[in-house]
Amino acid sequence: MYYKGDYSEESIENAQLWESDYLIMDFISLKRKSSPSSPNSIVDRYLEAIEATEPYFRQLDTSTVYLRIPSFNPSEKRKIDSLLKAHNLDILNAPNFLIDIRNNGGGGDASYEELVPYLYTNPIRKIGVEYLATEANLQMWLDFANNEGFIKELYGGKD
Repeated sequence: MYYKGDYSEESIENAQLWESDYLIMDFISLKRKSSPSSPNSIVDRYLEAIEATEPYFRQLDTSTVYLRIPSFNPSEKRKIDSLLKAHNLDILNAPNFLIDIRNNGGGGDASYEELVPYLYTNPIRKIGVEYLATEANLQMWLDFANNEGFIKELYGGKD
């Protein structure tokens, strides 16, 4: 098979058939369109999770709920918080709460603060952060202070 613009050969070492509808070959995956697979197949759920760009919640079965968080970027805080609020009873009543943060590049502490009480019920001791007093750090904090929308955006619209 030729994948590159110069028609150089690219060999495929591994090929696997998943659930009769997916052909996975090293860096390529193909899905059969003529055969309707189960809409809730394990492969479909895996692909949905890996390709997700926004957080989402699913009830997997009677005992398991699932929260996918692809990023803790401060811009995602409002979405994460609204999912937790909307599904609070589902989460509290489920024996199993799965939180999927695969390939999550991190983000802001504020983005996961509403998630912490589900994970740890004892008091949490917070230790402050120290910054080296440099011109660059001073300028960074001045820039934050002068950006009126920054704090609102960081904390999901709260002042």
